[in-house]
Amino acid sequence: MRTLVSSSRGPGSGRGTQCANIVEHFGYTHLSAGDLLRAEIKSGSENGIMIQNMIKEGKMVPSEVTIKLIEKAILENENDKFLIDGFPRNEENRTAFEAVVSSNVIYLDLLIFHGFCVADFFNISVNFM
Repeated sequence: MRTLVSSSRGPGSGRGTQCANIVEHFGYTHLSAGDLLRAEIKSGSENGIMIQNMIKEGKMVPSEVTIKLIEKAILENENDKFLIDGFPRNEENRTAFEAVVSSNVIYLDLLIFHGFCVADFFNISVNFM
């Protein structure tokens, strides 16, 4: 059974700091949607060129494209716990992502609050799984 945790709050929310803590303390593999998109652009692939053009035009990369990159990264990794940083960013992303997440996956959307200990939150969440 795979566990996917999503953290998609805005800049300055403490997301990066808390993601690093979760990776260090709970053994999750960190997958940054932005890093995956940038790596695809850098690869020079047809898909990467399309992503680069969309970003230059100020458009959102289609959910399906980002989801495929996330899926590929998950399948290439031996871990069964993943922290997905920066995706989903909106309701359409969330709906598209949940449609492809299989029944053998636990999917949580992580809220990060200032002054709240993420370790406490995670212990509570893990105990209920």
